[in-house]
Amino acid sequence: RLKMAKRKRVLKIFLWLVTAIIALNAILASLILRGITLRSLVSALESYTDGAPQILKKIVDRKDIIRDYSTIPDIMTFSNGDAVENYDNFMTRQEEMLLLFKDNIYGDVPNIDYEITFNILEESEEALDGNAIRKQVEVVVTTEYGQNKSVLLLYIPKSTEPIPVFLGLNFKGNTTILDDENIIPSYGRINEEGVVEETPGERYDRWVVDYVINQGYALATVCADDFAPDNKKTYNSRIIAAFGGDTGETEFKTISAWAFGLSKMIDYLIEDEMIDNSRIITVGHSRMGKTSLWAGAIDERVALAISSGSGSTGAALARGNIGETVGIINKYVAPHWFVDKYNAYSKNEDEMPVDQHMLLALMYPRKVYVASSTRDLWADPYGEFMALKFASEALAKIGEEAITENELPNAGTYIFSDYYGYHIKEDNHKIKLEDWEHFIAYANEFLGQ
Repeated sequence: RLKMAKRKRVLKIFLWLVTAIIALNAILASLILRGITLRSLVSALESYTDGAPQILKKIVDRKDIIRDYSTIPDIMTFSNGDAVENYDNFMTRQEEMLLLFKDNIYGDVPNIDYEITFNILEESEEALDGNAIRKQVEVVVTTEYGQNKSVLLLYIPKSTEPIPVFLGLNFKGNTTILDDENIIPSYGRINEEGVVEETPGERYDRWVVDYVINQGYALATVCADDFAPDNKKTYNSRIIAAFGGDTGETEFKTISAWAFGLSKMIDYLIEDEMIDNSRIITVGHSRMGKTSLWAGAIDERVALAISSGSGSTGAALARGNIGETVGIINKYVAPHWFVDKYNAYSKNEDEMPVDQHMLLALMYPRKVYVASSTRDLWADPYGEFMALKFASEALAKIGEEAITENELPNAGTYIFSDYYGYHIKEDNHKIKLEDWEHFIAYANEFLGQ
């Protein structure tokens, strides 16, 4: 009887393992048919978890992976085939590239008249133990279709001179960047029951407010939800609704709405006498990093645009991407971020008339900064680095310094030039103090203090 019972247990375990293997194969086959590869799945796991086995990283981080960049558009060639030969030519080429990005990826703000007003909701000269001034400004955009209100939170170090400012979107609300009971909750984080969906100070490690202020920079932030919820069912509200909504004919999508929101915050900042309006720096991590780059491309008042781990449709090249691909982002991650036409390039990146090296080049002669992390494989750090390298090589033709490294640098490396900055740290999908130290070091050297 004991032998029979043991055989039954062994048989059950065997049948269970066979069933599990068959089910796993079916799942993987289904994902592959949908355009989601094992390499992409492993990238996501490795990027977002510190404890993922290192063998998983090796699957996606092999040196022998072949990336085909042969179809990448040439920054220095117009769409009609003419060569870009000088600075003036390049300024015209930038206009062409900007339109290509609007038409194929990001969309644009509908051409509708609007009014903008600023209301100071709160101001204190005793913020951060008396070391800073805190301002909270209600920014109201009004059109024929309605009105959108957002709250800009601003910390400014005390000074007799105008101060440069970092401006960025936060993801979970203004109160999350610092445990300060005086911070007014973000409008977009108040739910239908009137409950504020924010936890004070929970994202402080991403914003390191005290450090930024002590380094002589102001910090301004506004919640992305104040402009559009990051939800494919509800995104078509708030500022998008105030411009007539995403109708299909005029595609006003989420990333474009967020970037427009940042631009409206700049409308306020350039009027604040405490702020140096020649040194406005956009900064963002992940999807907010995508937004920082696009805001810098469309608003020439941005002196420096910074992205951290922005990945697909941010700093990383679409061609050769082994993390979050165009197909994945369009179908599964965020179909509400970009125009419908972008779907045509899912698993068809070679046909795109643009790639992200061109987005980085749109900042010139203003400045752009890309930050990567070694284990942030979903954001494809190699693709982020190569996009900046290709942009620098193109601009070398009109006198800028090109990146000479041909491989992704080791962790701890930083590369600065008058046009671009880059660093890579040993970590996963995070922005933290180490990143801010590099951002400020670059701004000190190339924006002046």
